[in-house]
Amino acid sequence: LNVSPLFLPAVGHFAQGMVVSVLLPHAPSGLHQALEKHYASFGDHGFITVHPPHLDTIIDQNLLNRNNFLDPTKLNGSNNLDIFVFHNEKYQTAVLAARLDNLGKGASGAAVQNLNLMLGLDAHMGLDPLPAAASLV
Repeated sequence: LNVSPLFLPAVGHFAQGMVVSVLLPHAPSGLHQALEKHYASFGDHGFITVHPPHLDTIIDQNLLNRNNFLDPTKLNGSNNLDIFVFHNEKYQTAVLAARLDNLGKGASGAAVQNLNLMLGLDAHMGLDPLPAAASLV
């Protein structure tokens, strides 16, 4: 990149879950395809989904709240990460947004996943979605 990306922090009233966004000025038009290809190479070891680049498809797949907002809590209790690329061809800019459970996908989830891989175990071992808090009572 010739221009530094701009981090766009967001906060909300929730205990866990987050959306991290980065504005990429002069973003290459193949950014979505490059990310999709890279993360597809992980096969079954990956917990990352690169979602379709078209807003209509994202809305049709019910990935937005009220068809406008990424719900930061949607992945709570998981080790998953959703990546969205919103690219403006005319202005050659893109917003790269990642949605994750900061308590699950954070350092602890990465540590378990890396340990599994180093020991030759299934990367998902111990990282299956957690039960809802209500079912633990």
